[in-house]
Amino acid sequence: MTKNHRIPLLRTLDIMYNHYDEYISHLYDASTKIVKRDTSVCFYDCSNYYFETKSNDDDYVDAVTSEVTKSLRKYGVSKEHRPNPIAQMGLFMDKDGIPLSMCITSGSDNEQTTAIPLEPKLITMFKVKKFIYCADAGLGSFNIRNFNSMGGRAFIVTQSINMLSNTLKGAVFSDIDYRLLSNDKPATIKQMTDLTSLTHHFMKIEYIRLYLLIKLLTWDYMKRRRARTALLGRLSQRP
Repeated sequence: MTKNHRIPLLRTLDIMYNHYDEYISHLYDASTKIVKRDTSVCFYDCSNYYFETKSNDDDYVDAVTSEVTKSLRKYGVSKEHRPNPIAQMGLFMDKDGIPLSMCITSGSDNEQTTAIPLEPKLITMFKVKKFIYCADAGLGSFNIRNFNSMGGRAFIVTQSINMLSNTLKGAVFSDIDYRLLSNDKPATIKQMTDLTSLTHHFMKIEYIRLYLLIKLLTWDYMKRRRARTALLGRLSQRP
């Protein structure tokens, strides 16, 4: 792409920013004419990206209203444990793993505050209010769970059983209120255990494949690491 072609493209970014929600909604509507979109379950997760700089970006302060606009590149909790300023991205995906919407927030923001502002936009985009919110424990705060307990929505977030109280542990291991997602019929833990045993053979094969892949990748990583250590040792001995 030549410089003359890049300039008109860059000029459209401000327009896309100002009409971002409309653009995402248009993409979703257009995609439904190509593939079937299943939004009954929506997965949400956050990641962040580091920048090769050693300082935060300065916040923008409006000279007239004194309104403060927070900059993106800020020090925060890096997923890669890097000591650099970061920016965060939150992403919603449908049941088939196709992206729905996203947001970019400041690196110093708590990622738990990013989900709820996005969900009303999804509800408007879907034209339906019912879906199941799925996320890991880090994105399953009380406010998020409370928000997804209303309007026909539900939530599934990971939770360590060992960390639960005895009352909740008893509720988990009782056969009350377990239902099959496929037909909403009551189910017991024993039935679910039997269903698991039917697929154990196929799962075992996949576990073996995954184990071999991890072992191969680990071996390759250690080989590269030893070679790098040896190279650094030779370089350090040079006069």
